[in-house]
Amino acid sequence: MNNIFFLVRKILSLPRGQRKIILLVLDALLILISLFSSLRLASDHDFILANTNFNYLIIICVGLIVYSFTGQYRSLIFYFGISSLYSIIISNILLVLIVSLIFKFLNILFFTKTSILLFFSFLTIFVLL
Repeated sequence: MNNIFFLVRKILSLPRGQRKIILLVLDALLILISLFSSLRLASDHDFILANTNFNYLIIICVGLIVYSFTGQYRSLIFYFGISSLYSIIISNILLVLIVSLIFKFLNILFFTKTSILLFFSFLTIFVLL
């Protein structure tokens, strides 16, 4: 447990730019974990393996862009309050809507309705943890 507190203190003592990079990497990982979890629960295992890395890259890039433009990193670097919670939920709704629209426009069958709901739920829960 002391190791975790030491790591958190070490990260918090880093310059703001380095903390933001760490948050970007962590969010990219959380997006992937949320995506794989939702697809695994909502569909067949072969479906996950059949999707290309390009689809995953689109989702991660859109997610990080949405998080940056909605100011999520600004609020998380300084403090965490109820407004940050709303920001996370709105950011995740935008992420799911934008990715769904991009895939619909490109005619890529990737999400089912269930997997979209699961993806949003996992993403929100994982980011809040």
